[in-house]
Amino acid sequence: MGMRNRVAILFPLGLVVLCLLAYANSLRAGFLFDDQFVITQNPSINSLSPLPVTTRFVVDFTFRMNHALSGLKPAAFRLVNILIHAVNALLLYGILRRTLRPHGPTGEGDVASDIVAFLSAAMGAVHPLQVQAVTYISQRYELGMAMFLLGGLYAQTRSWEGDERKWLNIALACCVVGMGCKEVMVTAPVVFILYDWCFAEGPFVIVVRRRARAYVALLLTWGVFAAIW
Repeated sequence: MGMRNRVAILFPLGLVVLCLLAYANSLRAGFLFDDQFVITQNPSINSLSPLPVTTRFVVDFTFRMNHALSGLKPAAFRLVNILIHAVNALLLYGILRRTLRPHGPTGEGDVASDIVAFLSAAMGAVHPLQVQAVTYISQRYELGMAMFLLGGLYAQTRSWEGDERKWLNIALACCVVGMGCKEVMVTAPVVFILYDWCFAEGPFVIVVRRRARAYVALLLTWGVFAAIW
């Protein structure tokens, strides 16, 4: 197995293991603070429907699924948070390793860019600033929003490598669903467009002409946010 193949397997696996080890001791903790309003004292959590459509209904549905599968066991709720955080670490790794390539998102990868991407994603995954978002169950709103923002940005980076329409549609879908996780997702369309401005090859005017429809579609997701707000 070549160096590239080992990196492709070990780095993502290492990020998942790192997240599990870093936050495993939090599984012993109980519900905290606003968890009582969101989970333990929330009568609507007992059923999957009806589900009011709000700017946080996607994450609210995951709480209801948690309750349906495991009851009011804080460890089960917190484990889902940890797993979402691990997915976010993987997405960040994928974004960085493509962005840091010698020729940007469209260039050939090298081991050096993978190493820097892994170390950056690992540091972000275990940084003390992340503890509240991961271990405080009610902060799944933040984790969910981050997952769809990073997922959309990852799709944005992949769109330069081929099958552009498919990956841009995935970025759009992430943007739409993310609007139902937390209000700060409203910044996502701008983030996606700014990424292309900073890292896409060639003058940005040409990039805009090439992706004008995709950018308009992204900006129209503000209408989705306004409708459910």
